[in-house]
Parts: sequence; C-alpha cells; structure tokens
Amino acid sequence: MTTPLGASGRRAVPAVRRPAVVLTAALALAGCAPGSHRAVPPVTVPPATVAPVTVAPVTVPPGSATHGPFPVYDNMSFRAKPDTAGAGLLGANIVYSADLWPAGSDPAALPDRTTVQAAVSARLTRPGPLVLDVEDLPLAGPTAVINAHLGILETVLAWARAVAVGRTVGYYGYHTLSGVAPAGLAAARQLAARVDAFYPSMYTFDDDEAAWAARATAEVAEDRSLAAGKPVYLYLWPQYHDHTARQYQYLDAARWSFELRTARTLADGVVIWGPSRFAWDPSSGWWAATTSFIAGQKG
Repeated sequence: MTTPLGASGRRAVPAVRRPAVVLTAALALAGCAPGSHRAVPPVTVPPATVAPVTVAPVTVPPGSATHGPFPVYDNMSFRAKPDTAGAGLLGANIVYSADLWPAGSDPAALPDRTTVQAAVSARLTRPGPLVLDVEDLPLAGPTAVINAHLGILETVLAWARAVAVGRTVGYYGYHTLSGVAPAGLAAARQLAARVDAFYPSMYTFDDDEAAWAARATAEVAEDRSLAAGKPVYLYLWPQYHDHTARQYQYLDAARWSFELRTARTLADGVVIWGPSRFAWDPSSGWWAATTSFIAGQKG
C-alpha cells in the first residue's frame, strides 16, 4: 500500500472481515493497522505442521470482560507528545515488519534471528507489553501457505519472547488473529495458544457508534473463541482513519469517551496508537476524555 502513516512509515486501509463467530449485529469495515501491507511473493520456507487444537467457541456478551484493573497503554508516536505516565498510561512497545524484514529481504521468508532479536531489543524501551505488527503473513489461502505463514509467525514469536522476558507478547490482530477465515482457524488457534494476549484494531471510520460497538463485540468474541481466558487489548486511534470523510481529524470528547467506555465493557484494556507524521493535538477534547476516563477508574 502507499501513503505512509505509522512510526514505521507505513499504513493500512480497511478491509472486509469474515469473523469466526456468529453475531446478530452486522459488521462494519474491519480495523486498519499501525503497519503496512505489502504484496506477498511466493512462500519460500518449508510449511509448519498445524497441530490439532480443540477450542470450544465462546460467545462474550457486553459486560463480560475478564479484567479487573483496565490498563490504558500508550503506543503513540505523535510529535511533541508529552510524558503520559503521570496521567496513568503505561508505555507499550511495538515492532513493525520493516524492523524484522529490512529493505531487500524476502517478506515471505523466515527473517534472520539476529535481526529479529536486535529489533525487539531496540524497541523494548517502555515498561508495557510487546506487540509484533506483522501483517503480510495472513493465515489464509491454500493450506501450504497457511502452514508456512504459521511456522514463521511461531518462530518470530519465540525469538521475540526470548528477548522480552517477563513481558506480555502478542501479535497485532490485523491479518493474523482477526477476521480469520474457516480455512485458517486451526492455525489461528495454534498461534493463539502461544501468544500472551490479543491486540485487535478498533479504529474509527465514521460517526456510527452502533456499528463501531458491533465491530468491537465481534473482535473480542472472535479472539476469545480462539483462546478463551487470554486478555484482549483493543488498539484505538484518536483520529479518523485515512480514506474516510473526516480522515485525520481528532475525535471529539464524546466519541472518544464512548469508545473507551465500550472497550471497558468488552475487553481487558486498550492500547492508544498515533502516527509520528502528526503533532500532538488535544484541542478536540480526546485527551481530556482519556485522563477523565482513567481517573474515573480510580474513584
């Protein structure tokens, strides 16, 4: 894709999802990603074997989140962003595909272990979780492709975990553990059994709050169906997504508060993301709504 957005210099656009759970609400467009999508060339690594994994589907209605405390993680890269720790946010770490597959390397091949672990070490500067943003290896397509992608994702996860000792490690959901088609369910459950948490994106495309809530419900229910009991942290972005009528505008306090409250009823925490191409701008009220939300949890 073109037009860079994220700290990695990349972006994503919404795509149609096919959730692995049945919901009564119709789904809106799927979440975008902090990273980018590149065309995936033919797979060049031997396929992994998908082990049999039996996970009973779990339907999680609103209000059934497994959390006690509700962490709000800071994964923002806005220019001139202040230190948010004093407001109660905990810094999260993200490693992008470009860190793992430097320019010139084959994005469909197993990356170099030394490169992966050096990238993780360099990005691991904050006290919170480690999120791996790999969007070019979807668990979709022919069985051989799914198994090959699974083998790479499992190996990269193991290498990263060896560096990020004691951290909560998982994959950003887009194209890995979100919107999984039936053909990829066995592989997704196997990968889900190995991550510590889920990080699906719940970005904003329009002003339809009901559709946003339905999509959030689907995201959380799908993740819990893949591995019940593991925490789900929704990725939120306080700007409207690109290629929308209000692209890059900051959400106002009312809409942002709605998303935070809805996430609180469904998930186990949120990760707030923002790209470095934009400057910190709290004038719409979203930041005041964030600090109020956090303060309200302590009360």
